[in-house]
Amino acid sequence: MKLQEIVDALRAVRDVETNHKGLLALRRQLHRSRPAADQLLCAYLQQSPTCSELQAIWDVQVTAKEPKVTLELLGCLAALLAYSPSPSCEAAARQRITAGLDHLAGERQQQGLNSSYV
Repeated sequence: MKLQEIVDALRAVRDVETNHKGLLALRRQLHRSRPAADQLLCAYLQQSPTCSELQAIWDVQVTAKEPKVTLELLGCLAALLAYSPSPSCEAAARQRITAGLDHLAGERQQQGLNSSYV
């Protein structure tokens, strides 16, 4: 899946199959070679600096609790929060990735990651 296809699938929060495929594709892309993952993540954060698609999926899944979407979302969030750009990543891209992931971590903490799915 190309980046725009992934973003479109992530935005389809009410379409379980499409949303799941987008999350799965994003997670797979993050596990590619580090330079390729850096490039994809940097491009995604240019389009969506606050990861608004992932936050929208989270908000829907708090009530919908669709198991395969919820599990894939948690896998994506874990991969993103553990992500570290490669040493070869240029400074501006590294800064964008770090800022975007810091924002995502802050949002998850603010919304109470632990209490939402217990």
